[in-house]
Amino acid sequence: MRIEAHCPDGTDRNCHGTVTIDLPYTRLTDENIEPEWVGDEFDGELERVTITPPADPQWLTENAPWLSECEVDSINTDGFFVLEASNFPAHDSCPACGSSETYDREGNNITAL
Repeated sequence: MRIEAHCPDGTDRNCHGTVTIDLPYTRLTDENIEPEWVGDEFDGELERVTITPPADPQWLTENAPWLSECEVDSINTDGFFVLEASNFPAHDSCPACGSSETYDREGNNITAL
């Protein structure tokens, strides 16, 4: 399952690039994942995602390597767990960050303008 988040690099404060983050969990759909943003979805930051896995004990077995004891307890108690942005799997920066180029909100290179 993949989620889209704003680039966490922070090198370019005007960057609005996004990155794709691969979540390791199996058998999830968009309905299982609820993003929580600080600010709005365009200019804000993805702070956490709430994951409501299928109500199937086999799901816990399949995903045990990626779940903490606290997350398993939360699933068993509440039916969901929360993945904080600081615990997102490793991911790349967008192409704009870390470069000397300047990009607008649509991702167009405006360095020479």
